[in-house]
Amino acid sequence: KVTLDAKYNIKKIDEKTYKKYVKSQGEIGPVVTKLTGINEDLLEDLGVSYKEAFDGFVNFVGRDFANCAFVAYGSYDKKLFFETCKANDEYRFDEIKTIAANYVDLSLFISKFMKDDKNNLLSLTECVEYLGGSFKGLKHDPMADAINLVQVYDLFTKNKTIVKDRYKKLISNDPKLPKPLVN
Repeated sequence: KVTLDAKYNIKKIDEKTYKKYVKSQGEIGPVVTKLTGINEDLLEDLGVSYKEAFDGFVNFVGRDFANCAFVAYGSYDKKLFFETCKANDEYRFDEIKTIAANYVDLSLFISKFMKDDKNNLLSLTECVEYLGGSFKGLKHDPMADAINLVQVYDLFTKNKTIVKDRYKKLISNDPKLPKPLVN
């Protein structure tokens, strides 16, 4: 949970964190287990109901819930979240609508300025590294992703030279633009 100042710089990073495993209503697929390490045994030990997890999340965000941006890297998390909401009878519909209205896919924004050398979208790990940082934690762990999202935002706003150089490279690799580009 991050607070920005009036110029959109990071003012405060909340030390309190929130992470819950939601018990699955169906079987966990092997792709999910391979990607995240989440399996039936883990959910049996640590999993909570969707309602308990979502209530806890709303409480964690706090009284400014309606004024928050909910940031992810990519659209898959949003899709999965809304599928889970539907499977749970759209519990707390007002909060779900707020999340939908205030959802920010940071990868879409970043992709306007930076892509890999083949003009592909950057993964979160690549983005951190392209901006001069190092990925913290385990890949595809929601807490690590949140920590690295904050790092990407901070690096992107502070490392203007890196962003400018990556942007020049991006536009020079764009097949739709005439060659050579005039600076």
